[in-house]
Amino acid sequence: MALNLLAVPLLIGVDNRGSKYSIFPPGKPSQNGYIERFNRTYRHDVLNAYLFEDMMQVRILTEEWMEDYNKLRPHEALNNQTPLAWKMKGQNSTLVFLFRLRVYRSKQKSNFK
Repeated sequence: MALNLLAVPLLIGVDNRGSKYSIFPPGKPSQNGYIERFNRTYRHDVLNAYLFEDMMQVRILTEEWMEDYNKLRPHEALNNQTPLAWKMKGQNSTLVFLFRLRVYRSKQKSNFK
């Protein structure tokens, strides 16, 4: 209940500025699944895995974790490939497509001669 009392002045301020806001009902984290998944993974891999002495340690480990998470760790959504490998695969596919298109067009031009 105290959270609701604190939120009222914030919402009034948002209304005065003409901004839009969205409130998730208590106990409904499924409405924000992506961030909840990220929070769980970050909490498990960083916050619960170490004892920190200061915020600088948290920042350093968070940067290292983000590098690993965003570039080196395989993701199920990418067929268990790393984001970097997925990106390279996409670039290679694009290059192959462009090469085939160029060959096709050159054949079309030679047929008209």
